[in-house]
Amino acid sequence: MADSTVRDHLANERTFLAWLRTSAGVMALGVGIARFVTDDGSRYPVAAGLVLVVVGVVGLAYGTARYYRVATQIDTGEVEVADHRGPLAAAAVVLAVAILAAFILLA
Repeated sequence: MADSTVRDHLANERTFLAWLRTSAGVMALGVGIARFVTDDGSRYPVAAGLVLVVVGVVGLAYGTARYYRVATQIDTGEVEVADHRGPLAAAAVVLAVAILAAFILLA
């Protein structure tokens, strides 16, 4: 395997690990909210936590699919240079809305 191919695979793996870390952080925040925020028996903290856990799972699924797609492209030599501004902006908006929804549910 050529040196550049190895570097490409390692960069792809680092990107996947960043998606994994971010998703795990969002899910941990959701579990923390659901577990430690008490509100007179209300189910809103659990709902807020569930929203964040679901967003984390979606982020993990997207990161995993992206990792395998890019790995296949690297192996076949047909790497597409994509414009990632749209999906990244959408991911940022979804995460922001999920956090905002969690805070609204907790208010």
